[in-house]
Amino acid sequence: MVENGNEIKTIDNNNFLVPNENWEENVALVRAKNLTEVEFRYLYFMAKSYGLNPLKKQVWAVKYGTAPAQVFISRDGYLTIAHKSGQFGCMKTTFVMNEKIPTQPYSATTQVWRKDYDKPFEGTVLFQEYNLKQSVWLTKPFTMLGKVSESQTLRKAFDISGAYDPSELPEEKESEAIVIDIKNKEKVLENGTNSE
Repeated sequence: MVENGNEIKTIDNNNFLVPNENWEENVALVRAKNLTEVEFRYLYFMAKSYGLNPLKKQVWAVKYGTAPAQVFISRDGYLTIAHKSGQFGCMKTTFVMNEKIPTQPYSATTQVWRKDYDKPFEGTVLFQEYNLKQSVWLTKPFTMLGKVSESQTLRKAFDISGAYDPSELPEEKESEAIVIDIKNKEKVLENGTNSE
């Protein structure tokens, strides 16, 4: 495959698209501003460990102020890990309705079946524990609660640790993701802006 005159190759079959051969110098990742070198390495470690592609938003990092960056894996990233294991059977999510507020769920329960287990893994989450009362939680409460339930149950079923789905944590503030070239990372890491 050729893109912009550069040959595209993969690293370790982990879905990383890398122009040329040296990841350190060439790969472009979707990531948050102001990551330290250590935080950036942790993001790369998590992506490579689980075979996830930051360019597909399966994994990314968000930094809030001076707090350490948080690495997130999307629900679709968890599904990617499950499918790659070869042991994913199926997944089912059901909702219990809130009797007082019929437009909101009370809870979501997800069952994940693995081919190598005779019973499903199950997880239940309550709307009141995760509802942020803002953003997408106001307009798509079933989608958001379902993502939390599915993410937690997939983590349990496939022994995934070290990251969360962003819908599981409070939104402290919006974080702008940028695409950078690793060749310019020192400038980006020092001042938090694109070097262009």
